[in-house]
Amino acid sequence: MLLPALLYSSVRLPQNLTASLPIIAVISLCALVCAAGHFVLAQAAVYFALFGIWFSGIRMLATANIARRHYIAAIVLGLSLGTFYSFIMNTGNLANVFTPEAAVLGLAHVDTLFHSALAALFSRYGIVSTGLDGLVAFPYHALSHLLFGCIALWLNVPTTYIYAFASQIIGAPLLILSTCFAVFALWRPTEGSRAPLALLIFPLTFISIVEIKDWHSYLLSESYLFALSLFLLTIPLLQKLSQFQYVLESPTCLLGTIIATLVVTGTKVSVGFALALGVAINICMQVLPKRTFVCLVLAGFLSGCSFLLWLLLGDNSSNGLFGFWIFPKTYPLVAYLNMGVTALGIGFLGMRASIAIHQQRITTNLALIALALFLPTLALNGRAGGQYYFINIGVWIAAVAICGLFVLPSVNRMNHVTAMTFIAGAVFVIASAITPQKRESVNAFFELIAKIEDAAFKAAHPGQSSNRSVFVVSAAPDIVAKLRDVPKDIAGTYVDRLRRTISNQLSSGRERVALFIPPTDTEFWNLQKDCRARGFLFPALLGIPMINGVPSNCRETAYSFRSYSIKATNREMQDQELCQRAQQIGIDRVIKVISDKVVHTLDCLRK
Repeated sequence: MLLPALLYSSVRLPQNLTASLPIIAVISLCALVCAAGHFVLAQAAVYFALFGIWFSGIRMLATANIARRHYIAAIVLGLSLGTFYSFIMNTGNLANVFTPEAAVLGLAHVDTLFHSALAALFSRYGIVSTGLDGLVAFPYHALSHLLFGCIALWLNVPTTYIYAFASQIIGAPLLILSTCFAVFALWRPTEGSRAPLALLIFPLTFISIVEIKDWHSYLLSESYLFALSLFLLTIPLLQKLSQFQYVLESPTCLLGTIIATLVVTGTKVSVGFALALGVAINICMQVLPKRTFVCLVLAGFLSGCSFLLWLLLGDNSSNGLFGFWIFPKTYPLVAYLNMGVTALGIGFLGMRASIAIHQQRITTNLALIALALFLPTLALNGRAGGQYYFINIGVWIAAVAICGLFVLPSVNRMNHVTAMTFIAGAVFVIASAITPQKRESVNAFFELIAKIEDAAFKAAHPGQSSNRSVFVVSAAPDIVAKLRDVPKDIAGTYVDRLRRTISNQLSSGRERVALFIPPTDTEFWNLQKDCRARGFLFPALLGIPMINGVPSNCRETAYSFRSYSIKATNREMQDQELCQRAQQIGIDRVIKVISDKVVHTLDCLRK
């Protein structure tokens, strides 16, 4: 939270440095962390790099010309926002601080186990697979999974632990950092600026108003969270690139932008699409004559409109990849709110481009990116509102542009900057208070504690009840105290005993080991209420693939199920048949479960 104040101390630094340093630093550090999951020297380098960053930050704080009240306000704001976002992210019904316990108890969300399994296997074997039947690869934007999986290897913990904590400890602060840098780059205040905390408060207030309908998936999808952060960190590079007369005038800046685009695309395709489009528009503005560029934009706009019209007249609204107006029909309030704010941002950027000539290219660039995002939002037939990720990028562009180019410069010229910042903060609090999920997040968190405690007690003491399934505020201290018994209760569950038995059979070598759990083991196969999640459990917990791990009577087109043939369905198999199947899918050794304390290991290379 001290970042907004620190940015003020960097106004004397060369713009090239302040534009490129954040994105280069984040990508380099992530690459180093990924290497630390496999190499001892990289682990030492990570600690050295983190210590260096910490030391540099402390030194900058010590030498920065910042008023004491700004320090105090930043610390109070940081603690408050950290607590606030922690409650929201832990009660989003996906990954939370109790995900490791929920996985063993059969309560983890299928999304969480799917992503944890993918991360664990990708980081260990270099193959994007969920391991339902060996290491069958499938296309997916998995760079954030690689990062999470390598952090788990580095710290020697299951990936379920990393998915529970990394988004909260790394992801959310990174998003705030990225937002501040993007606003700062567009604003570019002078040394006389008097509103450091406004750099953070105004964009967050803008976003909180947009998400009053409980739609803040950027906090729940770790891939979108990281990709959006990198996208915002790249806006200063786009701005710097737009200032050159020729595209190769600064090859380093161009190369950095292209690398950032590739990394963002590998993290989340929707965000990568937006950034790649921005880079292409930027290059075209420099290479093409102005009249040709305008004609190209008009041609693209008319082509998009014609495509939407074709979808409408063709009645392709329910089948296939494309469908007209699916997102607004399914989620009208969320869709129209995000689309309206994006349109507001496009209009503002268009007017700004016509007034401020020195910012014409970057404002035109951002406006065209946001405009282009309407096409996939209205044309794709995505599942569960996936089009949100496209149009929400436009919302962040609008927030950053309006705050950085209009609101903050205007506020800074006023004599009552502090009062205006307090008003914006009050609006943020009010908007959060009228958002149901945010308002109820504290109570929901204690309900989650009660749910985990109750499930652990029932698993360790079948037929009994801890009487904690219903939460009341007065019982909160007692519930928290009861959490001390949860590890002991979980240690007595079938899955935890089985996990420890299987772990004893694993070696540290590079051989490919798979796990086979026969359909007769009903205690395992009936643990997860959602049948789709059952095969992902041990790939997520132990980082080993299953063999014939696709649950029977649970065919699904999502969650990588379509990548597996009918032969991958769980069924009873003899040892010889198991080894034949293992050799077909490139598995060296099979661990066959007999009971929670007995497993049979088959060395299929010798068969």
